[in-house]
Amino acid sequence: MGHVATARPLFAKIGYHSSYAARGRTSRMAARPPGAAARQGSGTLASTQAVTTSRIASSVDPAVRAPGWSPHLGPGGDLGDGSDDEWGIGPLLYMDTTPFDALRQAHKPVVSAVNGICQGGGLMMAMLSDVAVASDRATFRAPELLRGISDTNYAQILPRQIGPARARDMLFTGRKVSAAEALEWGIVSRVVPHAELMDAAIEAAIAISRTAPGARSDMKRSLDQYYGLYDRIGMTASLRGAEALEGFAAFNERRNPSWVHPELRTDGRL
Repeated sequence: MGHVATARPLFAKIGYHSSYAARGRTSRMAARPPGAAARQGSGTLASTQAVTTSRIASSVDPAVRAPGWSPHLGPGGDLGDGSDDEWGIGPLLYMDTTPFDALRQAHKPVVSAVNGICQGGGLMMAMLSDVAVASDRATFRAPELLRGISDTNYAQILPRQIGPARARDMLFTGRKVSAAEALEWGIVSRVVPHAELMDAAIEAAIAISRTAPGARSDMKRSLDQYYGLYDRIGMTASLRGAEALEGFAAFNERRNPSWVHPELRTDGRL
């Protein structure tokens, strides 16, 4: 994810590699871990802090009508433990769902602009945005089961977003979904040419900002209830389990996990 230069910054930096700023009636948040374009699974605590702080900052700024989250690459959590973030609270989070809860609880509308790899936590954030605009180059994936993670939040949200059959397909196979498929399935609401992405996202945010804020907030609350609750206890137990440890090790060592039968293994990581 990349930084966005703005004319009237509220917070120039959040964490080490994230920013939140407001311009006129809209605001933008961006979070980019170091080397994000060079490695898969590069989301760090910076994105968690940025999304949460963006929601709080926009909620207290009366000038902001439509805060927007701009995921310039949302490849998901950092499985390589290569983050430069030095807050020292990573072990306490267990891949916390704080940014997802922040999006679900946001009173103001959130528009995401997806321009590349969008998987794991990045995919979840895009789905929980009020409007998700994707580049025609974007790809989407839910690889958690390939990493040994029982992500019950995904099991709760994804079938309600795209239906049980397609959710099973994505979750159980880890397949990559194109931008065109994502639009057809309902993962995103719009797909535009790559060069038009940010203009389209800003246009959507401006259009939303013309609606009545109180009535819109009531509707957002009803829409959020549709997603329901998930098994947080089960997910936390899974993140501490043997399969997750093996999945993370296999990812870092660029190999298939040990649970894959020798005759089914591929070269490199899954």
